[in-house]
Amino acid sequence: NCWPVCVRRLLVFARRGDGVPVGYDAINATPHAAPTHRRRSLFQELAKKFSECGSAKKGGDLGMFRRGKMSAAFELAAFNLDVHELSKTVASSSGVHLIYRVA
Repeated sequence: NCWPVCVRRLLVFARRGDGVPVGYDAINATPHAAPTHRRRSLFQELAKKFSECGSAKKGGDLGMFRRGKMSAAFELAAFNLDVHELSKTVASSSGVHLIYRVA
């Protein structure tokens, strides 16, 4: 796939005792049948509050990117998500990510 993806991410270096990033339960507790805008806005709120990435100020928005621009693990997860899908935890050299694909 040569098309770019657009994602938001919540990046944490420290995790809960069970290894799951803070905020994961809250995002997953939002029913998948809930309106997409509700899941997206919840992810933005949690990213602003908990993410340790510079994108936190923008609700985790990383914008559009093509293959070859991110770490291999992050990129693999981002490109394999469907639009409006939330990833499981993704570990990379920069920390633990939750990825929400926007487009």
